[in-house]
Amino acid sequence: MERKLTSQEKVAEIYRRHGVVIFIVNDCGEILTVQENEDKDTTGKRKGEIGVVCETSEKGKPWFDTVTRGLKEELGLNEVKQKSLLSLHDNSYLGETIFIEGVLARVVVLKARRPDILLQHLRPEGEVDVLGFRKPADLLGDNLRQGVRNVLTECLSDKSLNQNSSNFFPVSQAKLRSLEQGLVYEAK
Repeated sequence: MERKLTSQEKVAEIYRRHGVVIFIVNDCGEILTVQENEDKDTTGKRKGEIGVVCETSEKGKPWFDTVTRGLKEELGLNEVKQKSLLSLHDNSYLGETIFIEGVLARVVVLKARRPDILLQHLRPEGEVDVLGFRKPADLLGDNLRQGVRNVLTECLSDKSLNQNSSNFFPVSQAKLRSLEQGLVYEAK
C-alpha cells in the first residue's frame, strides 16, 4: 500500500468512486466487523457480506470528513463519542489502494480505547449490523466483501495493521487532517 494522497482532481479523473476503509482494532489486533444490509453496485457491496466500516466520499469532500461521517452513519458514533471511544496515532493513515476496479480506497486504522464500552455505544443506522471483533486472518475465510478482502489482504501482506505506537490521540477532524503531514502528494 502506498502512503500517499492523490489530489481530488486526479482521483476524479481516474476513478469512478473513492472512499475510506476504516479498520477499528482492539488491543489483541482484532478488527471490528460488520455485516452489510443492502446491495450497492457502484462499490461492489452485497447484502449479507462481512466487512468493516467503509464509506464512499462525497464529491469535493476530503477523506477525513468521510472518516467521521462513516463512523457516524455506519456505527452511530457522533463526534463526541468518536473522541472518547476511538484513538489514532501518527501512522493511522495507511495510504491508498484499489478497493475494487475503478474505486480508490484511502485506508485508516483506529484503535478502540475500550472495546467493550465501544460495542455498547454502537448504534448502526441500518446499512450494517455490528458483528464484533475478529482476527484479521480469520476474516479471509468468511463471506468477506470483495473490496475489503482486497484491502485486508494487502494490509496483512505488508503488515501495515501491525503498527505499534504509544502516542495515541482522540479521533477528531483536526487530528485526522494532521495525518496528511509528511505524505507524498500526487498532483494533478
